[in-house]
Amino acid sequence: MFLKINSIYSQKDIQNILGITIMRGMNFKIDSNRLVLVRNHIKSIYTDRQEGDVLYYTGEGRIGDQSLTGANKRLLNSNEEQIEVHLFEVFKRTEYTYKGIVHLVGEPLKEIQEDENGNDRTVYIFPLQLEYLASINEAVDIDKIMQDNIKKLTVLNEEDLRKKTKKSEREKPGYTYTKTKVYQRSPYVIESVERRAAGICELCDKKAPFNKPNGKPYLEVHHIVQLSKNGADKVENAVALCPNCHRKMHSLSLKKDIKKLQLKAIHNISST
Repeated sequence: MFLKINSIYSQKDIQNILGITIMRGMNFKIDSNRLVLVRNHIKSIYTDRQEGDVLYYTGEGRIGDQSLTGANKRLLNSNEEQIEVHLFEVFKRTEYTYKGIVHLVGEPLKEIQEDENGNDRTVYIFPLQLEYLASINEAVDIDKIMQDNIKKLTVLNEEDLRKKTKKSEREKPGYTYTKTKVYQRSPYVIESVERRAAGICELCDKKAPFNKPNGKPYLEVHHIVQLSKNGADKVENAVALCPNCHRKMHSLSLKKDIKKLQLKAIHNISST
């Protein structure tokens, strides 16, 4: 039995096909010389950055500084040791979507991220290239992940949200391809901007047209300078708009509207 790109498998299926039991994000079987990586989108709000067919995958180690030992060392040496590296993504619990074989295409990068206890630590980011472009995600999956991640942030107080937003703004936004390029936006920036707007469209100054099922006002976060034009994924470059104003900005992008939003974003930040 062969694995098919974008097909869904259970842990038992993976064990039967690859001979590896999924226990964590990185799973190695020495007798088969295979390494299985799992990119889990529902366990954590942190997502690995993807740029086209290159995935920047965070190494193993959930607490404290990571080291180039264990599975991290296996991935680091995967090319010279001819280790077969498979990638799965989880969008729903117990469902593992197969994305194909990946190859390490550069030295791991060092970054500062928070661990499970909220403490800054050093992690290793491995640049991995997808062997098949057919392994791109569906836009509906990406949007659902973002909405689920934002829901997790409602429990944060203002100070914790501010700190995490500032950290996320230092990160370069990744992107993936569906039928078009889709940028991976920071859920912290979205939550911060929605709280700042407090249910009022920042262009027409009217109340949100309706509430979401969870009771929050329905506004859409818009980047004043779009990410596709090298705009920053930061709160000073993002505003919350009603659907009509959001469509207006994308259709017309009037200079007077852009200026108003830029001034409002800066004013609202300085007053918080």
